[in-house]
Amino acid sequence: MARSTYIYLVNDGWGVVAAFTVKHELITWLRTNPSPEHCVRRMSDGGHTAGYTKIDITELLA
Repeated sequence: MARSTYIYLVNDGWGVVAAFTVKHELITWLRTNPSPEHCVRRMSDGGHTAGYTKIDITELLA
């Protein structure tokens, strides 16, 4: 099985509420648990790139 390159973290106003390594599972979770508070950040698995990249949720759910 192929290894994921990224870890997707879902934050609300308080902290991380979910984490995924498979993008389609993230999308399914976002559709099941909609909230305007959610913010998705992508981090390179293994720390090859420093920091996070913010992901536009509207593009994921389109």
